[in-house]
Amino acid sequence: MAKNDKDDAQNQQQSGGQEQGVQQAIATPGAKYLEHSGDKIWVACKLPNGFVLRAHEMKKTVEATLGGHREIESARQVGAPFKINGSAQAIGFSTPHRIVHGYGLTQVPRDLWEAWLKVNRDSGIIKNAMANGFNNEQSAVAWAAENAGRHSGLEPMVEGDKRAKKLLAPGVVAIEQRPGAGAAQRVN
Repeated sequence: MAKNDKDDAQNQQQSGGQEQGVQQAIATPGAKYLEHSGDKIWVACKLPNGFVLRAHEMKKTVEATLGGHREIESARQVGAPFKINGSAQAIGFSTPHRIVHGYGLTQVPRDLWEAWLKVNRDSGIIKNAMANGFNNEQSAVAWAAENAGRHSGLEPMVEGDKRAKKLLAPGVVAIEQRPGAGAAQRVN
């Protein structure tokens, strides 16, 4: 009987370890992007705050309807989200990432970038050259230099910016440039 108790304890210990591994896999769905190949690429991003890469896969699910149910495909996130650095920098502070020619640079797992790009190839982020992926940092810097003149439309406005006039409501004049001036004034 002691031998059986010992065997039961060993089996319980082994199955507990397996169960813990299953629990961990459930807690981190789509672990294939967490354990990527290690191959990385450089992404250059013009958006000030960057964006988050999320890979998804389509899964068949059942949706409740008034007449019963129907089978649909829905997107499920695979792996952890990955933050792409942007070009914004707080005044007086340095960024933990490199910014060149108005583009923030980030190293990204190749398989995650390719999965995201496959689905988002027609996105404005890609079509308008707000972000792109490269095999090495030198290529990313060269591309950023070529596209340095592009504007995302999210840049801060500076004095004399022609966009500022479009934003003022009819009858409102710009803020005066003297000390103690308040907000924009309405002209009657």
